[in-house]
Amino acid sequence: MSVGRPLSFFFFKSSILFFWGWLSLTVSAVDLLVVSNSPERLSEPASLFIYPVPARKSLRLLYHHKNVTSIPLRFIITVKATAGSGKMGALLAAAGPVLDEVFAGHKAVSRYWNQVPKTKAMWSLSTQESMLLDVLIKPDEIVSGIFECESDVDTVFESRVIDPEYPDASYAVMARDVTPMVYLSPTMVRDVFYRIGDIVSEIPIGGLPFVRNPLSEYPLKGNYGVTYKIHANLENPDRVARRVMLFFSPVGGIARAVVRLNGTQVLQTGNVGGTGFPAIVELLSLNLPPQSKKNMVLEIIPQSGSYYPVHLVFRSDGPATVEMPLANKTDSWVQETIITQKLRRS
Repeated sequence: MSVGRPLSFFFFKSSILFFWGWLSLTVSAVDLLVVSNSPERLSEPASLFIYPVPARKSLRLLYHHKNVTSIPLRFIITVKATAGSGKMGALLAAAGPVLDEVFAGHKAVSRYWNQVPKTKAMWSLSTQESMLLDVLIKPDEIVSGIFECESDVDTVFESRVIDPEYPDASYAVMARDVTPMVYLSPTMVRDVFYRIGDIVSEIPIGGLPFVRNPLSEYPLKGNYGVTYKIHANLENPDRVARRVMLFFSPVGGIARAVVRLNGTQVLQTGNVGGTGFPAIVELLSLNLPPQSKKNMVLEIIPQSGSYYPVHLVFRSDGPATVEMPLANKTDSWVQETIITQKLRRS
């Protein structure tokens, strides 16, 4: 199995304080998803949300914001313990500021999958605010990211937009204590079966059912920030090896994808769908030996800035022929090729 060369990353302008050390902390399925995109377009200083998180509850914060003013704005995320002190293991996959809205969301998810399940930073918490992220966003720029954490004490997270010329006035803006963009257990697990001879097997990502806020029933259309874990079961009943391909196909507009394969390999696309871009691209191609089965795990998160829902599609290069038993079947038939599309800024 081979993968394309690693992609270069943008450096983002931020300051991160109160760093304490490193801790191996892997959260396989987070308990809470908070989506900070209301409003997505920042037109004035404001407190975006304040949200309390109980101890030992894992949190994923997905943020995606564009500065639509004529002045630079600061976007900050803070955390503090509600009482006493404690520790928090955290992972930050940040992208931007950049001008490309689709690319910003894509890069954040790409960085996330390239970090998980590696070690996470360890933070020391107190009742004083710790600055998790402080980014200066120029006019028309976008910041996007995923912040994932778990602490041993009750905490409060806050996200604010500040005018750097008048910070005191910005802090005086009334905060919203409740945000409807909070969702429980944002992980969807699905089993998919594809048999050579079937036309296609389509896997919808970001469509119904939408996750909903448990109090307001507010739906998260597109399921942005939700992890889809797909157990794919492939079967070749033929007497010869057959090729199986996995495609990425947007439904409603320009989208990108980052798919983690079997917990190790990361597959990525450039812009797909919309005017001037391909309508569908191949993510993965592999050969199935005669009369064999293969299982794989695909993980994908609908990413900010892209149009979701989308489809992942399995198809083969031809129908199966009459089944006949074969002797001395070996694994030498297996030949896998991962096709990684080059990221491009558009």
